[in-house]
Amino acid sequence: MANAAFSKKAHFTSKLDLSVRKKLLKCYIWRITLCGAEPWALRNVDYKYLQSFEVWCWRRMEKISLTDCVIKVLHKVREKRNLLHTIEKAKT
Repeated sequence: MANAAFSKKAHFTSKLDLSVRKKLLKCYIWRITLCGAEPWALRNVDYKYLQSFEVWCWRRMEKISLTDCVIKVLHKVREKRNLLHTIEKAKT
């Protein structure tokens, strides 16, 4: 669902400031992703899917190719991986 919502929003890859696009991503897309995350029993496969979705969003937002490593992507958007941290925090 979150993947489809990201694809519908054209302003994530527009000429808006990076901080504004990051706030939009966290507000709209990650809330869809985290909907009902508290009762989830996450398996290792789920962790991989969530991590890859997070990096996919950053790559699409910044138009970075798939051949660039994850650390470059996170450095370019000046972010750390925090989607899983947000889920773990919501569970407690």
